Amino acid sequence: MHKFVVGAVAPFLLAVSVMAQTSAAPAAKPVPPLPTAGSAKPGQPPAPAHPLTIEQAHELMQLTGADQTKSRLIENIMAYFQRAFPPFVPADVKTDMKASLDKMDIEGPIVTTYQRYLSTENATQIIAFYKTPAGKDLLAITPYLSSEIQQTALKNGQDTARAVIERHKAEIEAAQKTYEQQHAAPAPTLGAPAAPSGTAPTTPKKPQQ
Repeated sequence: MHKFVVGAVAPFLLAVSVMAQTSAAPAAKPVPPLPTAGSAKPGQPPAPAHPLTIEQAHELMQLTGADQTKSRLIENIMAYFQRAFPPFVPADVKTDMKASLDKMDIEGPIVTTYQRYLSTENATQIIAFYKTPAGKDLLAITPYLSSEIQQTALKNGQDTARAVIERHKAEIEAAQKTYEQQHAAPAPTLGAPAAPSGTAPTTPKKPQQ
């Protein structure tokens, strides 16, 4: 029975890994309207009285490499659909999907999100900082920081989930036995089906000097 616990948790942990690494789902929630100052929900930072301008938002996107972010986002979305597409889907459907995603408006929602949290005064200081040597260094290492933090958090989450399931091994085995007796069929595995290989997070390539 111990084999069941180990085998059943593996797909669950892999599913957690895939969900943590997928940047977008096929159906994203619409961006909520820009709140007015003082209308924030409990625990949410209040909207600035003077949101950053569209010009400041575009400058921030340029400084932080939004174009590269869009490319990676589209690659992740396409990879998601490539795994979800049945084998009989025609190639022109995939071509149209890629072309349509390339035309997708990402800048608009980013600007709206910036305006929800950043004031024009703070944006001025942030932009000025990003143009300093220290700011440029921070921008350069941010992808590596994000990648390593994500991988560390993912590993810790997998280890924690594995430990919790191991602690409840006897309970899970008893529940499995009861289920099979009641349904006269094998119990479903714990968690989601395993995803295709090759979905591990990757560390960004270092920019050429």
